[in-house]
Order: sequence, then C-alpha cells, then structure tokens
Amino acid sequence: MKDDVADIFYVQSGLSQISDTGGLKAKQIKTYQYKNLRGGIFELRNPTREIVNFSGKIFACDFDKVIGVYPDEVAIMPREKVKVMLVQEIKDK
Repeated sequence: MKDDVADIFYVQSGLSQISDTGGLKAKQIKTYQYKNLRGGIFELRNPTREIVNFSGKIFACDFDKVIGVYPDEVAIMPREKVKVMLVQEIKDK
C-alpha cells in the first residue's frame, strides 16, 4: 500500500478542512478506499481553553451511510489534537 497509488487498497494523502464541530476544528488528513468502503482519518483540534466532549455519533451525522466511528466518545483537552477514523459505505462505480 502506497500513498496516492491506485491498487486494490487506495490511500490518498492531503488536507481537507471541514466545518467546525462543537467548538472543534476538524480537517481530513487521509482517505482510504477498498471496494465499496471508504475510510477517513480526521484530526480534531480543541482551540478553546475548556475540555470539549466529542461524540462520534454526532460527528457521523454529517456523513452518509456511516458504518463506524472510532473513538465513539472522548474528552479533548484544551489545545490538544485527537485523530478520529470514520468508515462509510459508498455506491459501486
């Protein structure tokens, strides 16, 4: 598996800024694809001076056909970053 090389399992690097979620800054840093499954790695940053509770269920509401989100629940400390993985089913080409 190599970045940006089409194969059975595809990985795409790059940063995509997405809308802020519950006081958190979110950006997508990687995209994985295998057959009809697509996964995204998101970096969530807490720019505030307060602890922010992240809910994977609420985060997943912004996406279609979500199969899973990890971690499901986490407390993000002030000025800290966490990585979240989201997997969704996509239509066949």
